[in-house]
Amino acid sequence: MRHFFFLYALQIMQEEEPDNPLSSPYIGIEKLLMLHSRNNWNQVCLSYLLTNRDYSGTLGLAWVGRTGNLGGICSKFAKMQNSTEKASLNTGVVTIQKYGQYLPQRVVHITLAHELGHSMGAPHDGDTECAKYAVNSPYGNYLMFPRAVDGNQYNNDKFSACSIKYISTLLQIKKDQCFVESDRPTCGNQIVEAGEQCDVGFNNNDTCCHSANAEEGLQCTLKPGKQC
Repeated sequence: MRHFFFLYALQIMQEEEPDNPLSSPYIGIEKLLMLHSRNNWNQVCLSYLLTNRDYSGTLGLAWVGRTGNLGGICSKFAKMQNSTEKASLNTGVVTIQKYGQYLPQRVVHITLAHELGHSMGAPHDGDTECAKYAVNSPYGNYLMFPRAVDGNQYNNDKFSACSIKYISTLLQIKKDQCFVESDRPTCGNQIVEAGEQCDVGFNNNDTCCHSANAEEGLQCTLKPGKQC
């Protein structure tokens, strides 16, 4: 079964807001994540903070997904271990700056995907049994490589088989805790829903139907002169 994420809500915060605990420009990324986590984010499966702050090469940070209620996707607002404070550990932070320069959009996308991988239970590819996926290859490193990549190589925007195993295990355990069925048609799930003419998933070789990879406006529509 494929899972898709939709943006539930977008909140824009300004540094000039004096009552905002995030307004200080001198907050480290670990502290920023903790402050963001002190809000109750039970209404969403994940809550991410996108910031324009320079953290000297660190591009993102997230709680790694665990079974139970210890962190990552679907974690609920609860007391932290060895603390009386409550926090939502279904959170992460991504910045769009590095050493005073704005990052290319593709690098920001890959950083977000990397941190989402952590939220969904994937460790770095250099850890434990995933280490064999952290070696240089002609196709580049995978998404969960420990260091940032430019996103220009084939593997850079893909999860390794090891990451997929971790993510699949956690999603299977946690999916009923916060995932809901969408009331909108989802092109790519191989179910023909309202507003779709067909749905062959991501199969680009189908002779009858445009796949979910097709350009916008063509996705899940019949190819000219085809009936199926």
